[in-house]
Amino acid sequence: MNNRTEVPCPERQGFEVQAPAGKGEDTSCVRLLPAQAGICPFKARGFSPVKRSKPHGFTLPLRGFTLIELLVVISIVALLAAVLFPVFLSVRAKGRQAACTSNLHQLGLAAALYSQDCDDLFPYGGDPTDLQTDSWQTSANGQFWPEAHNMPRLQDVLKPYVSSPEVWHCPSDTGFDEAPFTSGYLSASPSEFTEYGVSYAYRTELPLRRKSLSTIAAFEKYPPYTEHGPADINLLCDQSDYWHGPVGNGRVNMLMIDGHVTSVTYGRAQQAWFLVLDKPTPQ
Repeated sequence: MNNRTEVPCPERQGFEVQAPAGKGEDTSCVRLLPAQAGICPFKARGFSPVKRSKPHGFTLPLRGFTLIELLVVISIVALLAAVLFPVFLSVRAKGRQAACTSNLHQLGLAAALYSQDCDDLFPYGGDPTDLQTDSWQTSANGQFWPEAHNMPRLQDVLKPYVSSPEVWHCPSDTGFDEAPFTSGYLSASPSEFTEYGVSYAYRTELPLRRKSLSTIAAFEKYPPYTEHGPADINLLCDQSDYWHGPVGNGRVNMLMIDGHVTSVTYGRAQQAWFLVLDKPTPQ
């Protein structure tokens, strides 16, 4: 049986063999040594392995970016920003639109509760286009002037049913130079909510004509005078179509009388506003 064992070469492990002072021991690399139970072969011969260290004052050279590498990194960052920035803006806009939709849902519930408490009638209040302009002097042949101009604010009428004034605030409300959906002139800056406490237009004609929530119907203005139910009749909507899209391609969040909220184009919103609440008499 071979009583010799193989041990790693200390020089290959980053160690050197150091002989004790005064002893002329051989410091050459030894690979095969007699096996001694529990005793390191090198210590048994009087040697002690010590770890080699780097020369004093030795440092690795520092290397910075070259101009080409720096330009490549900047180009990659600029490309990623160009791709991701529109995505972030789109996500942010969708979040604001969702918050606006939630607000309109809550206002629809508030209007329904008011109707239950007030003989099935719609909330008797006006929006800024009613209270701050003279639009009703010409609308409906002037029959609701000056009553419409002197109505209480809609947000004050529904205050017992609305948890927070922020429910009246569309997050995308950036004001406007001239309000749509009205014949009167109205501007708002920096936002309609900041100036008037509300971001939404109300179909004030509903309470002015003393319409009932449970029997409401609307009709096309021209023959064949098609009848429409609560799902097609607007109750509240964004005061401007610029808030949820670019100019010329905007969207309007619109609360219908049946309680659902839909996002429509400006043209579709105008169609809802043009429905008449009393059936026209054929000429």
